[in-house]
Amino acid sequence: MNIHEDGVSSRSVRYFWTPSSFAERIFYYPTRIGHYYCDRRYHFTCQCDTALQTSHRLNFMLMLVKHGRFDLTIEGRHFSAERNHLVLFDCKQPHEYSAATDDLEFFWLLFNGAQTSALYREILNLHNTGHVFSLTDPAPIQLGMTKLLTYGEMSQRAPEHTSSDTIYSMLCHLLSSGAPAGSDLDAIITRSLAYMDQHFDAPLSVEDVAGHVSLS
Repeated sequence: MNIHEDGVSSRSVRYFWTPSSFAERIFYYPTRIGHYYCDRRYHFTCQCDTALQTSHRLNFMLMLVKHGRFDLTIEGRHFSAERNHLVLFDCKQPHEYSAATDDLEFFWLLFNGAQTSALYREILNLHNTGHVFSLTDPAPIQLGMTKLLTYGEMSQRAPEHTSSDTIYSMLCHLLSSGAPAGSDLDAIITRSLAYMDQHFDAPLSVEDVAGHVSLS
């Protein structure tokens, strides 16, 4: 697929999904995914035509930087993202980013799902560095991105529950990687995720999950 965006190399790829109504109610689901190679001309803002489309604006963005550097402004805060940095933000909020080097390479995923908002808040709270953070082991995120890209390449897409499982695994890795060493948070997170998994079809709130693990 030719990508007509300034600064995006011809070797870049991206794929689109339209989730079923069932997936929107039950699963985590991708709407777009890409593996981009960019130079300094690359620039994206929430005011551009692509960002105003529903398939972008109503979802969440996860990026993994493989090489080079990003400059970002998210919800009025300025960030820099380099190799193995993760970027996570809500596309409904103001955002803008551009390549700061001519060798930028990154994976990106637009996604959503019934419990995404709650997990999103928990991930940001755990990492406590804003919308850009590093992981000791980013390999599971790259593996998840690569799986979804492979599904996108297939003439017949993978079942929606398979994509959902891949996204869920990445989000769980972001949660577990944000837990301070030597704390009981790993056990709390495991119990919380198990509770959400057992009640995935219920209208759970953050308060419900917190109460289950005896937290406010």
